[in-house]
Amino acid sequence: MQQYLLESLRELQLHLSRSRQFFQVVDDNGDPHWQHVEPGECYPMTHDMPLSSAKQFFFAEQEPLYVFDGQFFRETLPEPEPFVLFGVLSCDLMAIHYQDIFFEQDPYYQARRQRALLVGIDCVHPCQEGFCYLVNAGPGVRDETADLILHPLSDGNWLLVAITAVGKESLKGLPLVQATPHDISLRWDDL
Repeated sequence: MQQYLLESLRELQLHLSRSRQFFQVVDDNGDPHWQHVEPGECYPMTHDMPLSSAKQFFFAEQEPLYVFDGQFFRETLPEPEPFVLFGVLSCDLMAIHYQDIFFEQDPYYQARRQRALLVGIDCVHPCQEGFCYLVNAGPGVRDETADLILHPLSDGNWLLVAITAVGKESLKGLPLVQATPHDISLRWDDL
């Protein structure tokens, strides 16, 4: 696990969007939803729960399962582009984690899941009617559910925690400042 201090999310957003399709929850007049964000564009982080779950990125409504080569049917797997889900709430991350367990042997699910970079965000103020604490889904992001974790600090900075090898690899080339033990402790003080 590596932990860094960020002054701005914009640099991280731009960096990640250069190598992957970038999706983030965007709030359009009280309608928070997942949206594809073009490289170079940045939207402010919202803590509002989107109307649709992040789970949708791992299941196709319709897709070919087999192709016929004139003589035989052959299985075909999706080949999605790498993508990042930026700012996934801890409850959605836990739902994806349970999906990962349930669909561990499903090659169609895994083809998409292996191309995803999950950037979670700690909920400093849990939902008013939320139950994440009852099912061990938050309000803080669980390490086993994300590749990168963001935690908002009271001074306007962000604590960035790189959990997985994919998460650490995604940060290569981004100038980062190591977090101090004091910065790291603030994450647990806030939750």
